[in-house]
Amino acid sequence: MAKVANRMCGITPARQPHNTPLSSKGCRTRPTKTPYRSLATCRAPHNERTVAIEGGEGRGCNRRSLVLTGPLAVWFMGTTPEIASAAARNKELEKVFYDAMDAMGNADPIKAEALWTRAIELAPELSPSWSNRGTLKLQRGRWEEAAADLQRARELEEAQVGQEGVNSLVLNNLGNCKGALGDWDGAKADYLAAAKDPSMEEVARANYALALFQTGDDKAALKEARQLVRRDPQFWDMRAATTAFLWGLGDEAGAENEWEKLKNLGGGLGAALYDSTNRVKARWPPRCTAALEAFLALERSAKALDYDGQMKEFRF
Repeated sequence: MAKVANRMCGITPARQPHNTPLSSKGCRTRPTKTPYRSLATCRAPHNERTVAIEGGEGRGCNRRSLVLTGPLAVWFMGTTPEIASAAARNKELEKVFYDAMDAMGNADPIKAEALWTRAIELAPELSPSWSNRGTLKLQRGRWEEAAADLQRARELEEAQVGQEGVNSLVLNNLGNCKGALGDWDGAKADYLAAAKDPSMEEVARANYALALFQTGDDKAALKEARQLVRRDPQFWDMRAATTAFLWGLGDEAGAENEWEKLKNLGGGLGAALYDSTNRVKARWPPRCTAALEAFLALERSAKALDYDGQMKEFRF
């Protein structure tokens, strides 16, 4: 049986530090960065393609996630001179970093957040501590606090390497924060900035497509989704999004055609995964989720959970 692809759009659950592929989308996988950053001296090989971050209390603690519920993934970045210098002068900092990663691997976000806070106290100039704590807060639906931490990580990196050198994962997650807070223009700008990094391009552009549809730019959203699917026909989440976007635009025949393609992926696994909105409602923006729900129900309207925890009806 084909592995379930975790390269999905929207918001992601925690994962365990992992040096081997966690998933494959259909039959193919591609390396990408994952939500957390460490002091390790190398990047762990990783074939997961996730698109966003986990939401929490605001939209249902167990629902808004970048991927399926599971252990926390760690992105192993190359050690920077700043990190090496800080670790050399403060062994406690190094221990705190690894303890925080262990806490994430053990799905203990409360302990992990406390440890990242301690790392910030020990070396406030290190952006990974801010971005990791911000991502944890984002996964728990604490949008404003998460945005503040991720923005601080961005500022620190801009000061060290300039705007063009800011880590694409920080930009993508900051975009997720801004979208949850209703700043979709800011979110779209961050996704496009993140997409300049080839390893984050498809993930960030998928988020960009979802943001376009969320804000009513349906034709542009469809164009983005189609470009992504053309580049990678096995991008299941974007095929589902294309189906939803076509339905939202009133192209029922086009939506049905795209749905047939999705259903046949993975020897029929596509149909099993997307025959309800359960796979996307914890990750996609609400209007996107509602469009897929409307398609599945053969209706011109549907409801979806908004970021404030309230059900909202959308008409197409």
